[in-house]
Amino acid sequence: MAGETSFRGCVVGKWEADGSPEWVEYNRVLDWAIECDSDFESRGLNPAPVLREHIKNRDKGLRSYLRGNRFHFDFSNRPNRRNRIL
Repeated sequence: MAGETSFRGCVVGKWEADGSPEWVEYNRVLDWAIECDSDFESRGLNPAPVLREHIKNRDKGLRSYLRGNRFHFDFSNRPNRRNRIL
């Protein structure tokens, strides 16, 4: 979200703007993360340097990094696939 200074706060703001769904698909969270990082970069900020490196490298650490943020929503499960990791 514009003006946000923390990565987690930015992603949570996007989740809230999306209606605060109980679960969110990983690719949507990834889109939010990239949008947040782009906003920070355009303002000369880098509150999550490890995330920025994972985004630039598009590596497997990106998924682990996002999961480690403990957001207010679940993005590891889908309603019809309760035990499947995305």
